[in-house]
Amino acid sequence: MGTTGEAVSITPVEFAEILDLVLTQLDGKIPVIAGTGSASARQKNWQPADELEKELRQLFDILMIETNPIPVKWSLFEMGLVGPHIRLPMTGLDDEYHDQLRQCFVSLDLMTSLC
Repeated sequence: MGTTGEAVSITPVEFAEILDLVLTQLDGKIPVIAGTGSASARQKNWQPADELEKELRQLFDILMIETNPIPVKWSLFEMGLVGPHIRLPMTGLDDEYHDQLRQCFVSLDLMTSLC
């Protein structure tokens, strides 16, 4: 949740309830980034979103090293969240990028087990 327009149709309390439900269901299995943007110009609190964007800029950039969603699919496989199979016309991530992605994950503490 964040920038797809739902922010104008739910209250902050509803947002907190939805986020709590999502976090409870995921139980730490998948990182969650929620509320990084808002469709409400009245809030005028861009600092948290700006800080998060700066922190994750390295990840956003590296996920574009090949045609999307190839790096994303490889990343999910590397994290053990999906199997290795990819349907055509998509191809696997070029081997030359594997270490770069792993280093990014480790630096952001997304995959400490790869150290």
